Amino acid sequence: MKFAIMCGIGPSLRVLKEREHLASNMLSGATPQDMLEEIAMAQSREPQLGISGVHFFTFGSVAKTIEFTSAATSVGA
Repeated sequence: MKFAIMCGIGPSLRVLKEREHLASNMLSGATPQDMLEEIAMAQSREPQLGISGVHFFTFGSVAKTIEFTSAATSVGA
């Protein structure tokens, strides 16, 4: 978490803290696609969240991140 805060995701952490059900996906083995869908549904239900995008932290797996985002984009996610 300390590294994440240094990278500038403080606002994202604040949202997760305020809406713990979103953070629970991280611990449940949910896939990135599952988490993105949950975030999109939360934004739809609560527009005041102001979510305008997502950040991907690759932690050394740039190729897998590109593969995932390319596949998600091609299906309209």
